[in-house]
Amino acid sequence: MALLAPHICSSAATRPAARGTTITRTIFDRLSPRCYSRRQASAHGAAEGTAAAAAAAAAAAAAAAAAPAWQVYTGKMPLIGFEAVAAALKHLQPDQQLLELHTYTLLQGPGQVWYFDFLPLRPTHPATAAMLLSASAAPGEVRVRRLEARTVRPSSSVRLVGSCHHDEPLQLAADFNRTFNTQLHLLHNNCGHHTDGLTRLLLSTKHS
Repeated sequence: MALLAPHICSSAATRPAARGTTITRTIFDRLSPRCYSRRQASAHGAAEGTAAAAAAAAAAAAAAAAAPAWQVYTGKMPLIGFEAVAAALKHLQPDQQLLELHTYTLLQGPGQVWYFDFLPLRPTHPATAAMLLSASAAPGEVRVRRLEARTVRPSSSVRLVGSCHHDEPLQLAADFNRTFNTQLHLLHNNCGHHTDGLTRLLLSTKHS
């Protein structure tokens, strides 16, 4: 009996441990597939979300690329208030382009055309002509108006200069006009300077 006691005690001590290990493994074996399935589902959902976001971004980029760009035109016409002077000088130039000294910018968007120019505040007033012809500055104004026409027809006086790819070209033009010097000078700050500056801005490269 003395010899059997250690054997019995050893069996009794190890048996619960073996049983507990078996139970633990059984529980683990049952739970592991569930945990793995949940992790797999979570990873799959995250992958689907990333793919959906990438697809949405690609669709937005494609839509932006497919959207019609704004077209930029420049034009010229006779100077307001100086028609008589231009007519008197017409014999010096056989081409009527001498009459078309006033320049402007046209911005054509989807179903709309906008007109921008810079001219004396009082173009027909004698004092304005006197100041400008004496190389002095005269008060000027920047004009912006939406035309009734929905498209621009190029001609000898109107030409297409390029496309504007900025998101908000009208706001870009408004910002330019707001900071433009409205003291008109025939040599240093005239309608041509306004047209050239606005055109360059509208045709500039878009920065993201």
